Amino acid sequence: MKMIDFESLVQYVTPTAQLYLRSHDNQIKPISQLAFAPNKLDIILITGNRPITLSQLTTRSRQISGHARLLYPNEDSIFGFQLDITTQPIQIILH
Repeated sequence: MKMIDFESLVQYVTPTAQLYLRSHDNQIKPISQLAFAPNKLDIILITGNRPITLSQLTTRSRQISGHARLLYPNEDSIFGFQLDITTQPIQIILH
């Protein structure tokens, strides 16, 4: 998924929504930071203990091309996401 596509799809989601990553083995882990891929164009989503918010992602990626792809730590592409509106704050789970 490209950054520009993700941003357009979540433009009406609250900026306090927290970001999570569903791993290939179906575990859901908080996205805690971003890193550049070795190609210096794409963004790797790094999991950790505490999730960043949608607002933090947008702020940190402002200087990055909208055509940057969102990637798993192993550099596989992220293809989509789901919103969990049953939680507070809302969760965005990328997969």
